[in-house]
Amino acid sequence: MSDSSPPPDPIGGRSGRARCRSPAERFADLVERRAPWLLILLAGITAFLLWHAAQARFDFSFETFFETSDPEFAAYQEFVRRFGSDADFLYVAYERPDLFTREGLIQNERLCRGIERLPGVIEVRGLSRFPTRLSVFSLLLQPSTPAGAQTGGAPAVAAAQPGVFRREVLASRLAVPSIVSEDGTATAILIELDPAFLRTDGRHDLLRELRALTDSEAATSDARFHLAGLPTIEAEYVRLIRRDQWTFIPISAGLFVLFLFLYFGTLRGILLPTTTVALAVGWTVGALSLGGEPIGLLTSLIPTLLIVMGIGDSIFILSRHVEESTFPVPGSPTPLWRTVSSMSAACLLTSVTTAIGFSTLIATDLHVVRRFGFFAALGVMLAYAVSMLWVPPLLGLLPPPGKMRRLFGAEVGWLTDRMMCRLASLVSNRPWLIFFGALSLGGAALFLASRVTLSQSWFQDLKSGNPTTQAHRFLEDRLGGAFSMEIEFCASREGGLRDPATLRSLAEVVDLANADPRVRQAVSFVDFIREGNRLFRGGGPEHYRVPGTAPAVEMISRFAGQAATPALFRRFVDETWTRGRLSLRVREVRSPEMTALSAKIEEALRDRGFLDREPGAALQVGDTTRPAEFTFTGKSVVAGRAMARVIDNMKSSLGLALVLIFASMSILFRSLRIGALSMIPNLLPIVWTFGLMGACDIPLNFSTMTVFSIALGVAVDSTIHYLSRFREEVARDGDARAATDRTLRGTGPAMLFSTLLLTSGFCILMTSQFVFTARFGVLGAFTMVAALAMDLLLTPAIGMIYRPKGWGRGSIAPTAERK
Repeated sequence: MSDSSPPPDPIGGRSGRARCRSPAERFADLVERRAPWLLILLAGITAFLLWHAAQARFDFSFETFFETSDPEFAAYQEFVRRFGSDADFLYVAYERPDLFTREGLIQNERLCRGIERLPGVIEVRGLSRFPTRLSVFSLLLQPSTPAGAQTGGAPAVAAAQPGVFRREVLASRLAVPSIVSEDGTATAILIELDPAFLRTDGRHDLLRELRALTDSEAATSDARFHLAGLPTIEAEYVRLIRRDQWTFIPISAGLFVLFLFLYFGTLRGILLPTTTVALAVGWTVGALSLGGEPIGLLTSLIPTLLIVMGIGDSIFILSRHVEESTFPVPGSPTPLWRTVSSMSAACLLTSVTTAIGFSTLIATDLHVVRRFGFFAALGVMLAYAVSMLWVPPLLGLLPPPGKMRRLFGAEVGWLTDRMMCRLASLVSNRPWLIFFGALSLGGAALFLASRVTLSQSWFQDLKSGNPTTQAHRFLEDRLGGAFSMEIEFCASREGGLRDPATLRSLAEVVDLANADPRVRQAVSFVDFIREGNRLFRGGGPEHYRVPGTAPAVEMISRFAGQAATPALFRRFVDETWTRGRLSLRVREVRSPEMTALSAKIEEALRDRGFLDREPGAALQVGDTTRPAEFTFTGKSVVAGRAMARVIDNMKSSLGLALVLIFASMSILFRSLRIGALSMIPNLLPIVWTFGLMGACDIPLNFSTMTVFSIALGVAVDSTIHYLSRFREEVARDGDARAATDRTLRGTGPAMLFSTLLLTSGFCILMTSQFVFTARFGVLGAFTMVAALAMDLLLTPAIGMIYRPKGWGRGSIAPTAERK
């Protein structure tokens, strides 16, 4: 046969010119004839994308998680512009038995002054600066007023009369527990940060300088300092993700090299898969940069995922090429041609189904999740392109491969060969037992899955021993906590929120919230009125109430604004008294409890005449017939609702992924029945993973739900490879039993080994201190193992029971029997 003639046709020996050749066969022709040109094309694309990869930007800002087009997010942004955001606060909390001594108050003021000098700090509020009745009436309203060198800058009243100061501070409901604990031994310094500063890497520099400042204070006293607040959680998330990237990528690469050596035992068996993955990662990072997408909190996971998932195609191609070279068929096309023509379509479908799993994330509400889904799906398809442009052309230029020299066995693996023979015997003799046994286990898993609950929290991805977690636990147990649920009030007329009846109704709701164990402290503009009334009338607790008349309320409101400093007071009510806020400092509880708390507060507000208002809805100011309206908002509320919507979207997208994968399988195998039946061994691992979550009390949240969208696309890969090979083998003689044996012995070892690589990659993730990554590893590894079990048992059993029509004798030329 001349170089210009097509290879012999594998079907009935007919010439390729006598019939319409498939795209896979045409690509096989191209690989054999134009391998050097394909490698040149690969080199050109690689150089172009690697140049863009070198220009990649990094943005680990946590704010991107909340960028949605939802009106609720827009309403939250408007709320922040009006009242500021407590999510921008840092807390320096510490415990000191002699907190209210002169030395303790001087240390507190020294810390406040040191923190004020740090970049990005807008305002600092500390115990030594808290306004009391003495300081108000002494006109010491400005906390920065020096009181003399001997006091170290602490306010004069606090330093001169610490005993009186202690008594008055502990009597203030605005101070306890947000500024000082009930027993007066723990305090928190509140640091308001510039929101624009938080979006830069300066946040990490600020935290580092804060730790240096507190460490120097701890060295001279017995105080133990804790840094808390959402900026510290966000910074810890970034640190853990970066740590995982630098840890897992080299470990995964080293482990894969070891496994490849044990499986193939040749240099090409090691280098081709590893260079394929490296090129795929480089291409994907270049595509991210070319698309203007920075490498962020989620997109930084794509290289690790590609290392785990992008190696499978090259392994199957290499394994099939070795098999075709070891057992050639006289008069048939070359081993490389047969490998490429049979594997390119199967690998394409495995890549498509994996990409479908990622691409379903595009349907979510969060921009960052949508972009992650798009570029992860793109990365999977780029990995396929690299596999086809790199491995087959290079195999065409290299000498013919020798036999695989695995750790077990001298030929194709004594251990795996015996295992596959036993599995083939079991499947051939007990197909119905396997079928109904798998369905029964699926039913039991569904029962356990019914126990899985939806739960979101700020600490769901941080372990209990993490210093950031411990700092927030201290802040919650001893002080006011760092998390808040915000309620914005809108009056129908100017000054409507200053109406005594409205204030008294709101005061009842505030007291109800303070009595709830989930709430550490509830503060609103009405509390400033009540506290101002108490201070003005002598400081007794009996005067902590709303004045009875409108003139008295107006007078006390002016006094309260001066006593609390205008900036702080205006964080709770605007100048026209048409908009105000109620801030609920809550314990870090999971989303079901937060939902129950918000329902309780909402019911209390409605019972007292307040109306709930849709975020962003217009309010007709001046309409005296309408009472004040309220809206739940705040970063915790918006984030919780956004994540709940994302999970709902992901549930729907998982169903969409099933439909798309079913359609892809049906098209590939030209049978709706085999498309439907092939979904059974891929659905059962998902169901079993849900059952594992129910048995181990793992909640359903964003991190765990992501596994299913990804795992479904990955788990179906082995099913595709098995069915593709089974279709070839059953066409030889129509004997399903013999075809099952040949298929398992031919493609089973590659299925086993590729799953071993995937599972080991997921197992590496289990060691992460980041719960998101660790749970992703646990559930991903379990799903992969369950999918392999189904593909080695249930998929062959289905093939034995329901052999598709058209998969009969004589469709495909025979291959040589194994020796």
